Amino acid sequence: MEINRDRIIVAVSIVFAAAYLYATGQITMLDFGDPIGPRLFPYVVCSLFVLGALILLLESRSSRRTTADDSIADAPRQSKNAQQRRSIWMIAAVLGWTLLYLLVFERLGYIISTVTFLLGLTLCFYRGRWQISLAVSALVPILGYLVFHHLLNVNLPAGLMPL
Repeated sequence: MEINRDRIIVAVSIVFAAAYLYATGQITMLDFGDPIGPRLFPYVVCSLFVLGALILLLESRSSRRTTADDSIADAPRQSKNAQQRRSIWMIAAVLGWTLLYLLVFERLGYIISTVTFLLGLTLCFYRGRWQISLAVSALVPILGYLVFHHLLNVNLPAGLMPL
């Protein structure tokens, strides 16, 4: 049975979204305050996560149909088993990197941990494009901080970098 890495990513995404949905349901609702409550944003994030996983599943199905004939003509550089092992290791590495990010998030703070996390991912997936990796890894957390802290008044962990 052939295991497609996109299917693995979709399955892991759905499991993560289910756990995220469960955790969102555990957020206590207060009798006073905002009528929408603190659960709305996590529900939106979870919905978008599932939507992204479903889009990936649909794209992988359509691309598999169009490239099935092309792959017969081309000789693969690696065996399918080697490609599957590499895909599984990449998924495990991303999950491990994400777990490490979650563990150090409070101690290091939002800016330092998020820059490091994104830099690791972008350097891994966009090898040789270190300038773009540095720019994205620096700009996304800074813009995220500005939006959440200044516009939405959400306190983010300062960690080692007092903000």
